[in-house]
Amino acid sequence: MVSDAASLLRHTSFYLTGRIATGAVGLVTIAAFTRVMTPLDYGRYAVIIAVVSLLTGVGFQWLRQSLVRFGTGADEDRVVLLGTLGLLFAALAGAMVVIAALLDFAGGIFHFHVSRAELAVICCLAFAQAWFELATDAARTEFKPWRYSVATFVRALLCFVFGIVAAALTQRVLLVVLGMAAGYILASLIAAPRWLAGVLQVNKATWSEAKRLATYGLPLAGTLGMTFVLDSADRLMLAGMRGYTEAGVYASAYNLAQFSIGTVLSGLSLGSLPLAVGTFDDADQQRTKSLLERNLLLGVGIGLPAVVGLALVAPSLDRLLLGNYVEGRSDIVTIIVAVGTGLAGIRSYCLDVVFMLYRRTWIQGCVVGASALLNVVLNLFLIPHWGAIGAAVATLVSFVCALVGSWLLSQRFIKLSLPVKDVGKIVLGCILLALLVFTIVPQGGRWPNLVFAILCGAIAYSLTVVAMDVAGSGRRVVALLRHYAESFGGRVR
Repeated sequence: MVSDAASLLRHTSFYLTGRIATGAVGLVTIAAFTRVMTPLDYGRYAVIIAVVSLLTGVGFQWLRQSLVRFGTGADEDRVVLLGTLGLLFAALAGAMVVIAALLDFAGGIFHFHVSRAELAVICCLAFAQAWFELATDAARTEFKPWRYSVATFVRALLCFVFGIVAAALTQRVLLVVLGMAAGYILASLIAAPRWLAGVLQVNKATWSEAKRLATYGLPLAGTLGMTFVLDSADRLMLAGMRGYTEAGVYASAYNLAQFSIGTVLSGLSLGSLPLAVGTFDDADQQRTKSLLERNLLLGVGIGLPAVVGLALVAPSLDRLLLGNYVEGRSDIVTIIVAVGTGLAGIRSYCLDVVFMLYRRTWIQGCVVGASALLNVVLNLFLIPHWGAIGAAVATLVSFVCALVGSWLLSQRFIKLSLPVKDVGKIVLGCILLALLVFTIVPQGGRWPNLVFAILCGAIAYSLTVVAMDVAGSGRRVVALLRHYAESFGGRVR
């Protein structure tokens, strides 16, 4: 049990560090893009990114899930697995090109407002993003969190540099998207070199392996498509019902919460899923249950203070960071989405793992699908009256329903529980964090106050959690300090 907990913390810390660095670059990207682009162009950019998310989510992401599920620790069958994944990727890319050609043909008949250039650029970014994500997930299956973290950070940096240069010099949204596609391709070269060599051997693909991957992964395609509806469909609906500018305002405020909280929470799944697959395949259900419960407690311990902190600094942070900031809308959207993103992260990274382990992904699809339908219905009623705020409320309600559904249904397979004492200690730490941040950051605060408050809150929360020994963290810190003290004393002697 100790080794499992230590492995979870070690892997999560690697992924968490990488994701925080990547998220920081993402925040800088939002700030820069909202300043060098007009509100209308940023809205167009946000809608293109939303469409690409749909294409990669439905078309390619099930390959990623299949790779992590069957590629973790699979040394003997790895060549067959990777060759089959390469063939399936090529087939899906070809199908996407055909669909784009059909849309271009239909646009001429039905007068769609999507140009041939836009379709081509969307396909380029979708291919590049899907290829990069497969490469980084291969690094996860090889238990190389440092390689994953470096690759994602380099990708974010390249996308920022190429995108901001294209936006500043040309003021053309499509060139910005192409610059981002180039960043994805270049960063994939350092993600998993062994994977890149194996996936190109499509001659090693077999029908039986393709059938196994499709049986497991294809039900996820619908789930991931519904996840897109929960995450991004509101931007498309806002663009259609209130215009690109309103969609841009919503997208920038939404992304601010997503890059802050979603980025941090995603480190949980990146570290825990491969470890859980290993214990599950060893038929050790008690170890799997213990690992998932620790992961759930870690999710609450990371997600709750992140939500509290962001909600408190959102009015100042939005005003300082967003070039398309709108008083009384942007900050409210960020606060609402922060709560929703925290709940969605716990569901996705801590509960939905159960369905993947037991290969019951269709249950996950039903939960997310019902929530996505609710999201669309709520958006239809709320967007005309409240605009971006209405879309944020619809997203929050849908995320709450999805969390409750996943929790109840996952209990049929593994009865997860949370230690009440540890959760209470986490709440006390969040109260201390809130008091510090609220005291330091005045209304309309400046960057020095903001950064100082965030650092003080994070340090105070961490010290409180360690002092109260949440999930044995205090004992681990003491043991680590004792180990270093003994090592240092030995070297001195």
